Amino acid sequence: MAGRLLLFLCVSVTLGHAHFPPGQRLKPRIQRDRRNIRPNIILILTDDQDLELGSMQAMNKTRRIMEEGGTSFSNAFVTTPMCCPSRSSMLTGKYVHNHNTYTNNENCSSPSWQRQHEPRTFGVYLNNTGYRTAFFGKYLNEYNGSYVPAGWREWLGLVKNSRFYNYTLSRNGVREKHGAQYPQDYLTDLITSESIRYFRSSKRIYPHRPVLMVLSHAAPHGPEDSAPQYSNAFPNASYNYAPNPDKHWIMRYTGAMRPIHMEFTNVLQRKRLQTLLSVDDSMEKLYNMLVETGELENTYIIYTSDHGYHIGQFGLVKGENVRIFTGSTGSNGSTGSTVLNIDLAPTILDIAGLDTPTDMDGKSILTLLDTDKPLLLLVIVYRQFCWTLCVCCVTVGPFCACTSANNNTYWCLRTINETHNFLFCEFATGFLEYFDLNTDPYQLINGVSSLDRTVLNQLHVQLMELRGCRGHKQCNPRTRSVEPGTTPTQLHSYTTTQAV
Repeated sequence: MAGRLLLFLCVSVTLGHAHFPPGQRLKPRIQRDRRNIRPNIILILTDDQDLELGSMQAMNKTRRIMEEGGTSFSNAFVTTPMCCPSRSSMLTGKYVHNHNTYTNNENCSSPSWQRQHEPRTFGVYLNNTGYRTAFFGKYLNEYNGSYVPAGWREWLGLVKNSRFYNYTLSRNGVREKHGAQYPQDYLTDLITSESIRYFRSSKRIYPHRPVLMVLSHAAPHGPEDSAPQYSNAFPNASYNYAPNPDKHWIMRYTGAMRPIHMEFTNVLQRKRLQTLLSVDDSMEKLYNMLVETGELENTYIIYTSDHGYHIGQFGLVKGENVRIFTGSTGSNGSTGSTVLNIDLAPTILDIAGLDTPTDMDGKSILTLLDTDKPLLLLVIVYRQFCWTLCVCCVTVGPFCACTSANNNTYWCLRTINETHNFLFCEFATGFLEYFDLNTDPYQLINGVSSLDRTVLNQLHVQLMELRGCRGHKQCNPRTRSVEPGTTPTQLHSYTTTQAV
């Protein structure tokens, strides 16, 4: 049920074609006095990129950047596997129940969002303390281009949803239409060149001012238009998995994909990977720019996606997932520490030397970048497939058999510590799920019937408490043990809404 995604924190380092002397290896970042040296921060955001489908293996340049001088987080999750809710959480550091953007339409870039939450994004905080802030690419699905969001000195925002050609941008409040010519109109290349131009210009005019940039790519989201030189890449990509009979009713109803579905998913996967090759090129260009400007050692590069994606798992043709991959430059290696997309805003503030506002639900993970000590976290997942009306294709008992049904609303509690790694879910219909991911990493066996009633009650209480938490103190409490003899661990929560 929990798919993988990509939240990837990193401070520019790489091999490959990057321009640094042969044999040179980047050193782990030394923790500096954050009050005296404020680093540049570059956030790279992709759209619907998934880890388990092998997307990072296709991005050789990006992997070399991250692996040579960064820290990767193998337990990274988004709190809402839908574009606008997750992006809203990344900007504000809040769960969906606190910023109230539940779908890609409901409250997405609405007047309420602009009034209550947009003035409290990480861009606003850094802009107010002297950062040169800039945003390039996709913002929120319903952004209409009529205004420049607070906090951004330079703004090149995509109007509406992801596209590679034939789109409209808002350039500092002025609408700018683009056609279908490569390379001048190809969105990935355009926001790469515009961001590099802005960074160079800022450092030339304001050499002592730090820069915050967000590059928000359309890839690998549909319509999956690759650059022409990559249109024949990955000819053999293929994915298909079978469902399990003891899952929720929608999963039980879904059978294995038919040949026509398999061919569709194979083509879709190939096209998605092809679009990411241009993002891979973008990462290398950004790295080389930092080397040339002498800013490499004072820059954090953060690579992430708004949520994951599934193609073929459990017979579902396509849709969004919550699991993400996280890495960060600051030390070499990987860690099993659990991090969430709501931790992104507090971490960016911490890098800039700012404290986390009390209303942010996430917390900074900056300390994890310079230590090998694992952080034990308990994760809550609040997921709903969709809030829209279901138009029935067929009827299964009292339910309509389509995955946009309101009756597929559910909430999940994810626990990860030294001894446990499980997922517990409660659906609005009363259906329960429990998966032990230590022994069942693909979530094939629903073990809820094996749980003691006392344990079930404890899990239910913790789930309900975290569904209503507000601020990082409430959303990051110490948990009670959920089994006799279990050592209490730190509790961390996140909220998600998924639509398939």
